[in-house]
Amino acid sequence: VKGGAILKGNSMILSFNSPIVMRQVSGTGSLDLDLAEFSEEAVRSFLNCCYTGDTSEQLSKESFRDFNKIAVALNVGWLRTSCSKFYGEMCNTLDNDSLEEAQFLCGEA
Repeated sequence: VKGGAILKGNSMILSFNSPIVMRQVSGTGSLDLDLAEFSEEAVRSFLNCCYTGDTSEQLSKESFRDFNKIAVALNVGWLRTSCSKFYGEMCNTLDNDSLEEAQFLCGEA
């Protein structure tokens, strides 16, 4: 992760969530993911979501970009779906007076 921190996670649980992780663990028997572009907080939140299957406490406007990037990079289907739903909900709540919100949503599209 950014800053060089090393975070540990259960390879079996991560494999259930990501076919990319499963291939790596199956091929080498170990798991070392390079998530250097993500903050420690984002990766910890991602790991928590993989363990619980729940994004309700982790996914926010502030964390959306990192969650979506991790979901795409590791091909975590259920998390990609959660991110898509979250993005759709943000779009549905957009009002005509919120230029900043519209710029954010366009930037994330």
